[in-house]
Amino acid sequence: MGMIRDAKIAGFQQATGIKPATGEELALLERIQDAAFDIIRIVENHKSGICDGDGAWGGDVMGGLLRNIKGAHRQFMELSVVPF
Repeated sequence: MGMIRDAKIAGFQQATGIKPATGEELALLERIQDAAFDIIRIVENHKSGICDGDGAWGGDVMGGLLRNIKGAHRQFMELSVVPF
């Protein structure tokens, strides 16, 4: 069943011109996704009052993650052939 589903997906992608991300583009998208999940975890912990154990973070944790996302996004846009 998996092979049939994969063939149908591949046929749909070819018919519609959808090209999944690969290589460096995929790696950058995964970096953005991982950092976004980290931000969500940090925000949830912060809302609950959980920080580094002393009620405060040891630095600008969210700011660092956001800078990581911005940097990966900038690299992604330089690679991307899709006109945004």
